[in-house]
Amino acid sequence: MKSRGQTLVLFVILIPLIIMFAAFIVDTGLIYTKTEKFKSVTKDIIRVTYDNQDINKIKELFLKNDFEVDKLEVSFGDELRIKNENEIDSIFGKILGFDKYKIKVNITGYKNEDKIDFKE
Repeated sequence: MKSRGQTLVLFVILIPLIIMFAAFIVDTGLIYTKTEKFKSVTKDIIRVTYDNQDINKIKELFLKNDFEVDKLEVSFGDELRIKNENEIDSIFGKILGFDKYKIKVNITGYKNEDKIDFKE
């Protein structure tokens, strides 16, 4: 009988830890997928706008892909460099006071023969 009580107490203590661990995994996955999408969209924008280097087209493409352009920095020249910052809403982080997560991208595209390569 004594063993059953100890198991119940241990189970009650572990439930919040398991829930916090699951919430951490979900938020980390969210941050990772949004960051990878942000990088991929930025690389595609560099490919599309490398030759004409139009800032308005770059802003338009970010907005079409649901990314803000408030902190967008673009450098033209032999290389096309795009720096941008975006915020995503947290799911479970709100419990701990993290309403939003910041994701940043800093990618430079340059021409290597006929192909565009990237530096992050």
